[in-house]
Amino acid sequence: MSKQALTALGRNETMVTTQPHYDAARLVEAWRLLIEAAPQAARSEGYRHDLADVGRDVLAGLGTRCHRRVLDAYRTKDAAALRALGDRMLGLIGDMDELVGTWREFLLGVWLEIHES
Repeated sequence: MSKQALTALGRNETMVTTQPHYDAARLVEAWRLLIEAAPQAARSEGYRHDLADVGRDVLAGLGTRCHRRVLDAYRTKDAAALRALGDRMLGLIGDMDELVGTWREFLLGVWLEIHES
């Protein structure tokens, strides 16, 4: 992790307030059920949107929990954990990018285009 990133960790840790207003385990279960419904529902545009949207929320929740662990590793000066968690966070970001790339409206360029009009 870069020195700039480590400095940002120490400076910004108290600014993060990302408590979900729902039971994360139930959201994961909902996503699992949506995935199981794929053989019957895959042709439905609404289903595909919900599958990507719920999955996006699940991965965001995992990212939030991982971020908290990154901060703990930083505070305790656990370099090995910080590297491992940083790699995990990068993997989550890659997974999120791949998932949202399946639905045009989740793409940043499209979102910016819509909101600049």
